[in-house]
Amino acid sequence: MTLSEQQKEVIAEYPLGDALDRVRNKLRDSNEADDTYRESIAALLLALVGSSAAFKLPSPDGNVDVADKLFFIRKDVGSGKIANLDPFGPLVRLVVDNSDDNAKDNSYDNAIWAAVFSLLDTLTPRTPHLRPTVPSTFKGTPVKTSSNRLDDSATREIVEQELFHEIKNCTFRGVGGFLDKFFDPESWRNEQKAMLEKIKTAHNGT
Repeated sequence: MTLSEQQKEVIAEYPLGDALDRVRNKLRDSNEADDTYRESIAALLLALVGSSAAFKLPSPDGNVDVADKLFFIRKDVGSGKIANLDPFGPLVRLVVDNSDDNAKDNSYDNAIWAAVFSLLDTLTPRTPHLRPTVPSTFKGTPVKTSSNRLDDSATREIVEQELFHEIKNCTFRGVGGFLDKFFDPESWRNEQKAMLEKIKTAHNGT
């Protein structure tokens, strides 16, 4: 797929960086004959969903962003609902065959996202972008219809939970003395301490 200039601008502003490095090794070590390949593709999709560009790039049908589409495709891959993994081949090969030379400009990121858009075209047929309608009650008062689309904050929350599941074996929470050693909260202003307490409350004190 050929990217538009607007898409290229978004991709340049929000580069992938090293977001795919870990999953690249996972893909190289996977075997198409067993579940490791499916798991690696699911991990690749999750890495793309977690990128900033995915939330800024509209999907091909224009109804949601790319992150939304990839997130649900990732779920279908993981559950086996998408049985045929052949459509992921071009994207997987781009990720696996990456070299340091590709990181010198935006060409690599452009190629990755072009492959993503081609994948979306293959797996999610386009539907007309309909203007939303607002039905009226019997008194004529407009009622806002609910949407099945996840907003950015909801999607990010789900992605963060999935990411923590991926890294839980190498991540530590609630480590005693960590805060005092690295952040010296005794020197903080009251506003900073209050902010810390709110964060600790939001994350169960850890």
